[in-house]
Amino acid sequence: MDNLPEIVSQILKKENISYSSIRRASSGFTNDVFFIDKNYVIKLSSDKDKMWRLQKEIDLYDAFSFDFVPQKISSGKFEDYEYLILSQIKGKRLYSIWHKLDESTRKEIVGQIADILKQFHQIKAKLPRVDVITNWKKYWKIQIKIILKKLKKLDLYNDTMAKKLKESVKYLAGNDYCLIYNDAHFDNFIYDKGKLYLIDFDRVLHCPKDYELMIFKSMCDEPWKFANEDDEKNTKLGDYANLLAWLKEFCPEMFDNPFLKERLKLYQFHYYFEQAFAKNDKSWIEKLINNFIN
Repeated sequence: MDNLPEIVSQILKKENISYSSIRRASSGFTNDVFFIDKNYVIKLSSDKDKMWRLQKEIDLYDAFSFDFVPQKISSGKFEDYEYLILSQIKGKRLYSIWHKLDESTRKEIVGQIADILKQFHQIKAKLPRVDVITNWKKYWKIQIKIILKKLKKLDLYNDTMAKKLKESVKYLAGNDYCLIYNDAHFDNFIYDKGKLYLIDFDRVLHCPKDYELMIFKSMCDEPWKFANEDDEKNTKLGDYANLLAWLKEFCPEMFDNPFLKERLKLYQFHYYFEQAFAKNDKSWIEKLINNFIN
């Protein structure tokens, strides 16, 4: 909306925050995001279908006290908008510098990522807006039914695919349930003078721990997928070749399920399928089906 900068200005006035400039962020897919000078970030939403994600993020900032996240300055409502004001983390997103780093520095950073994810997994606070999944098999049986229904709608249903998807459920027993960050790609990590920070918490979920690896592995498979336009040109597959091995070294408990390969295959298929279906991209879906079957 063209009037959003004015809305932001009024929110800042309400919060008694002085400023010189308001700049819209180039990324921020769920909410509208603005940088206030070099001091603050404000997220806001008036979309009732998406606002709960911002409300969930506010709950999380109220629940944790980590030194690797931005400081919450304020939150509230203004007219039809929910908003969250945070301190602005100095530094650069990992995507923008990863291609410049040597392997030793990269491994040290992955160690910090593992430590951050471990701390996140240990959060015990009650968070009413976070989806809590307690029966992973039942959850995926429902997801598979939804997938098959969508395939029929697109006239792409086949018995082999249906059988393969249903068979995948047998691999979903076990694994620790906990709070997972669920968005661990390099656009959400900021690196400053040797220290790593984590931002954006609207995808947080309570489920088996190995699901945390789905986004991480997808980034390793296609590192350019999550990068913004400025960083995409610098993402090369070879620079990400050792990430999963390092993460396993620092955080082995995320990899301890004997059927991890099969589980990740299902997780990634579902993740990409939902994107392809939203775009009505039948050729992409056909490719995903062929890869899954074979």
